[in-house]
Amino acid sequence: MRNIRLDSLSSDREVASQSYGLRLRWDQGVASRGKLMGKSVPLRPQIKHGVPRTHKQSRTLRMKKHTDDENSPRCQPQIATESSLAVLHTKQNVELVDRHVRQAAHAVLFQHFNHEVASKLAWLDGPKNPWRTLVLPLAQRSSCLRLSTLGLAAAHMSVVSPQDKAALVQIHRNLRDATLCHLNRQMESELKRGVARCDKITEASVLIEIILTMISLCYAEMFIPNSTRWRLHLSGVRTGFDRYDLANPHEKVISQFFIEELDYLEAFGSISTFSSALRRHRPISQHATSDDYFKEFTEALYEITVTERTRDNAFRTGKILAGTDMTVWQDKLTSSYDSVCARIDSTPSQDVSLQIGLKSVLKAQYYACLVYSYQALASEAERICFTQHLIPAVHTWNS
Repeated sequence: MRNIRLDSLSSDREVASQSYGLRLRWDQGVASRGKLMGKSVPLRPQIKHGVPRTHKQSRTLRMKKHTDDENSPRCQPQIATESSLAVLHTKQNVELVDRHVRQAAHAVLFQHFNHEVASKLAWLDGPKNPWRTLVLPLAQRSSCLRLSTLGLAAAHMSVVSPQDKAALVQIHRNLRDATLCHLNRQMESELKRGVARCDKITEASVLIEIILTMISLCYAEMFIPNSTRWRLHLSGVRTGFDRYDLANPHEKVISQFFIEELDYLEAFGSISTFSSALRRHRPISQHATSDDYFKEFTEALYEITVTERTRDNAFRTGKILAGTDMTVWQDKLTSSYDSVCARIDSTPSQDVSLQIGLKSVLKAQYYACLVYSYQALASEAERICFTQHLIPAVHTWNS
């Protein structure tokens, strides 16, 4: 409501006073002199324009005007704006703090991935570890791959830091969900590129990010107890693998990495998936780009698994099974070990410490495959006999 000066009205102060909330009554008090002495209604004095008010009147009106000014709609937006600014500043401060905390957490997870996770994902850690030389640099440029590697680091950290397991598992889930959102957009973009037939370099670059992201997601779920989501991600890796051109001469290192990782995931993943119908791509031994020292043992693991699943399926259908000749598997694994050791010795420009490390890992692989073959295919009597002979051999090797 607009402010109106009282002394600008003609005579009806009662009407004017209604605009200010305080109602002035003129029938209070008794006249003490004049012709209306003793009457309860005094004469109204003649109003003169421009007559200055008393100090008390001015102070009262100023107080009233100040109060009304505060309550007037004209002043309300100013108060609301100041309040909104305060809320806005608070929100900005919270977002700033959250951003710095998130960046600090991501830095810790990246460091953990570089120092701990990358070394676990390679058979033998070294300066040519592809998880450092290939995945991490690409993760710096791809938000999708970056989130998946952070999620993988959080999942691994939840295993090695049991005191913070619940919080780290939740961090992994948050990062996984964010990764899936980015991955979904990347896959839609990839499908559109396939329709539009974009240039091969751009198409390969996006597809590389997608496959690497799904590989990281697959490994991350393997660290989470009772999780079976890794199978879904492995299926995605297979689909991306089918679309990728392994013959691309510009991406030979990446092609080799894809081949080996997919074969590892399928071989080791099949051990924990009891299914008679195991889907698999061409083994890595058939790919010319592969130079993996451990591919023979990876192949052996898969063959043992397939044989065990096939025998179990036949047993369930009522077929009578003959015993497995375990010497065939022993000879095969021993032959693989000897041939790979010969390859290591004949490889030029390889220092002695690296050769020793490779042979140690190969020996561990050899014994692991032997144990697995007897557990999966041998009779109970054969397993007991094998274990009695194996334990002294392992002790001798370790010493």
